[in-house]
Amino acid sequence: MKGGTSSLFSYLGQHPQVLPASTKEVYYFDRQFARGPGWYRAHFPLKYTLWNRSRRRGMSTLTGEATPSYLSHPHAPRRAAELVPEAKILISLRNPVDRSYSQYQNMLREEREHLSFEEALEAEPERTRLRIEAIEQDPEHNDWHYMHQAYLARGHYEEQVARWLKHFPKESVLVLRSEDMFENAQGFYAHMLDFLGLQPRTKTDLAPQNTASYDPMPKHVRKRLIEYYEPHNRALYELVGRDFGWECQAAVDHHRAGHRTEARRPL
Repeated sequence: MKGGTSSLFSYLGQHPQVLPASTKEVYYFDRQFARGPGWYRAHFPLKYTLWNRSRRRGMSTLTGEATPSYLSHPHAPRRAAELVPEAKILISLRNPVDRSYSQYQNMLREEREHLSFEEALEAEPERTRLRIEAIEQDPEHNDWHYMHQAYLARGHYEEQVARWLKHFPKESVLVLRSEDMFENAQGFYAHMLDFLGLQPRTKTDLAPQNTASYDPMPKHVRKRLIEYYEPHNRALYELVGRDFGWECQAAVDHHRAGHRTEARRPL
């Protein structure tokens, strides 16, 4: 959540070898799993449509969706592996310090949060403890509050990525640093296409999608979060074999202008 998925989905959807799902976020492997695989498949082009398009164009055609909450849901990786074991998995991760604050700001805009950011961080363990246990114990349990009020927990990327790597081979999972998308959009895009086996393409609108602005995070809160996430980030770097450099990045005050503009919806 809040990692730039709207931009990623837009970029891939413009590629001539991609026919995306009818909606970006299907939520099948978490909220809608009880509806069954037929319901899920109804969101995608028919196999014949994909085959015919591939035959006419002389190149393969892929389809896919982008539901950010799959990353943090404990049952989503297993369910996905059982239904689509040959899928390629793209995971876009944003500096967890900025991600948590962005999620909080989104909850404010939607009038789903009444606490200050610091108060919400302090309240999170009590707010989410029982709900996390319920989700883990009951595969059919859905809980809006956990998914939307776990500002800190959803930044524990090492735990979440490890769950996906348990069910999908490492060569089928690409873990991306979302900041790269905004620093070098063309290179980020090319990396995705290579991973998916799609032909290179330069004529693509790589403008960020769904932007929003808000006041900067208090500096003392940013410092606290940098320290909180440091061990989690290090565990992630070891898991994926890449240092994302978030500690150095987070130490810089990115909000000198007074407001931050970013991708509003997650990748």
